[in-house]
Amino acid sequence: MNKIEKARYQYNWYRNHKKEMKTYQKRWIEEHKDYQKKWTAANRDHVNDYHRKYYSQHKKKINATTLKWMKKNPDKIKEYNRKQYWNDPQKHTLRAKNYVKRIRMELFELLGSSCKMCGFSDMRALQLDHKYGGGKIDRSMHGSYYKLIKFYSQNKNLAKQKLQVLCANCNWIKIHDNDERFHKY
Repeated sequence: MNKIEKARYQYNWYRNHKKEMKTYQKRWIEEHKDYQKKWTAANRDHVNDYHRKYYSQHKKKINATTLKWMKKNPDKIKEYNRKQYWNDPQKHTLRAKNYVKRIRMELFELLGSSCKMCGFSDMRALQLDHKYGGGKIDRSMHGSYYKLIKFYSQNKNLAKQKLQVLCANCNWIKIHDNDERFHKY
């Protein structure tokens, strides 16, 4: 039997025994669940390395599939997020605050960690200021302050062009001197 005949035989055999094979596979999986759980727990590092490697090799495909599923199932996502939030609301609030702080700190590292006008460096009073005004327009365009910060953390060159670090006093002095009142924009 040559390779072509052998392949044809195997294909036909599998096609004729497909249902039997699927039931056998299901039964085998059920019988070996405990073994699989124990092995996975004992070899957690190996499993994690495998998943990281697989994800890095198939990142585009996985992300495309995930986005496709998310578009088809927005209700499931909302329900899942609602359940996760109400299980521990403080945890999620804290996570959101820490995320914003981390992104804000990245921007301060990029733009400098002291006031451009007076040199004040206490992080509690430093603010991100639009060099040429128009902060209200920018916030409304992105929807919120948090989305704005996220946008600039992803577009660092644009952040360098448009933003600067000022302390609260210098920022208000600049707003007053340049007549950058909120109603103007």
